[in-house]
Amino acid sequence: MDNNKKICLKNITTKSFLPLFRYAQTKCYLSIKIKINDEEGMQWTLFSLTDSLGLVTTSEEIFYRVPKGQLKIRFAHPGKDIGELISISVQNPIDNDKSMGKFVHLFEARTSTLKEAGQFRHTLGLCLEELAIIRKKRKTYILGSVNFHLDIVDGLGTFLDIEIHPKENNDKIDENKLFCKARELLQRLNVSTNTLLPYSSYLELFLKGEEKREESDESAFSDESVAP
Repeated sequence: MDNNKKICLKNITTKSFLPLFRYAQTKCYLSIKIKINDEEGMQWTLFSLTDSLGLVTTSEEIFYRVPKGQLKIRFAHPGKDIGELISISVQNPIDNDKSMGKFVHLFEARTSTLKEAGQFRHTLGLCLEELAIIRKKRKTYILGSVNFHLDIVDGLGTFLDIEIHPKENNDKIDENKLFCKARELLQRLNVSTNTLLPYSSYLELFLKGEEKREESDESAFSDESVAP
């Protein structure tokens, strides 16, 4: 292929994908996930705290195997070919008293709106492996710079995902302030520490469950193979 054809093909490819995106700013926030055993009780607690009945949404998220962080497409509009491409970097911030370090995660997420999400999913599938599909029903309550997401996740259970966003739009995040806010919220919600999850995402929880199922299957197969 001569250079003119290569340049033409490159321009066509670039132009064809530009309309698919609408970029958003990167967001940083602190996240805590909690296993919920009493969904109705937590709904009442969140209503009392936020004076809101919550906004209900449903979503399907396709996670891809990537060398670093997380990459997913989220479909949140049933019947419409609209979605979001979300890339996430996760780290455990420094907890001075070590009491919550493994339960709290600092997220840096960049979201781009996809006008033709189905087509984009097909394109990604040509070069990236789909790692998992997570479906959930979410009820969101907002209190200032804090988002409370009460999630019912298919096959995993019910959880509360607390997102604590910095009030100031500074380049540097004050982790101590976010930690203090996290502890305050857990006290107000009367949340026990044994219900806190060390996982940063439902993907991690899903993959952990897959590992346990594989180990159980291997153990059962081993027992059958040695049976007389």
